[in-house]
Amino acid sequence: MTDQSAIRSLLDITFLDVDGLSLKLDLHLPMEVQLPQLVMWIHGGGWQNGDKADCRVKYLAEHGYAVASVNYRLTHQACFPAQIHDVKAAIRWLRAHANEYGYKAQKLVVTGGSAGAHLASLLGTTVGDAELEGTLGDYLDQSSAVDGVGNFYGPQDFILRAQTQPDKVFPVDSIVHKLLGCRVDEHETLAKQASPAWQVDAKTVPFVIFQGDADEQVLPDQQASLMAVLDKFNIKYQYFVGEGFVHGDMRFYDEPYREPLLRFLGEIYG
Repeated sequence: MTDQSAIRSLLDITFLDVDGLSLKLDLHLPMEVQLPQLVMWIHGGGWQNGDKADCRVKYLAEHGYAVASVNYRLTHQACFPAQIHDVKAAIRWLRAHANEYGYKAQKLVVTGGSAGAHLASLLGTTVGDAELEGTLGDYLDQSSAVDGVGNFYGPQDFILRAQTQPDKVFPVDSIVHKLLGCRVDEHETLAKQASPAWQVDAKTVPFVIFQGDADEQVLPDQQASLMAVLDKFNIKYQYFVGEGFVHGDMRFYDEPYREPLLRFLGEIYG
């Protein structure tokens, strides 16, 4: 359980107006810490639903971190790359307003669950990618770079997923088709651009990865695909498997799984 008395929450702050939509974020600030380090959370929901209110790492505020939980355009509102443009705009906004709200944002670890972990992973693998940067918001002078990724069971490789989970990819009403606005086999370049495992390079940041071995929604081979490329580029990562954990398993956000994330944050922020 989260101790609400130790946290000051500022809700529904608009960080971006786009396509007639007002995208908002929540800030959860630790009461007893001056200028805490900032962690960003991106919610899941198959890119088609979900909300920032479902902030599963809010407990980090009890450990002295500021937590920003952000919304982004869902697939009935826009197709990829809108989602990655939105979360990069959120990072630029958060950096621009660090002094106003009282947190540090020079370094930033981004975390997320499921679809949110996909976007978090893409943030960590596309630092400096002009095409995925977008031009949204008023703070294009700010960096959208991140320094580490907490990936909770996020899809990583849509090319592989087309082979192992075609029902998630090919039907018009499937979540990946809705995200991309097309079939993976009709636009492989886009599918690879949207796949963190295909975007890893020498600039990719360290990862901490959580996956349930009983997850039938996002198969463990998605993390295996990512880790194989992280190995190729000698990118640091840590991998934690929840035995018997299903997709979205809330046990990932309790002990003993809080400890690896806290340790990872300590390593990144020093």
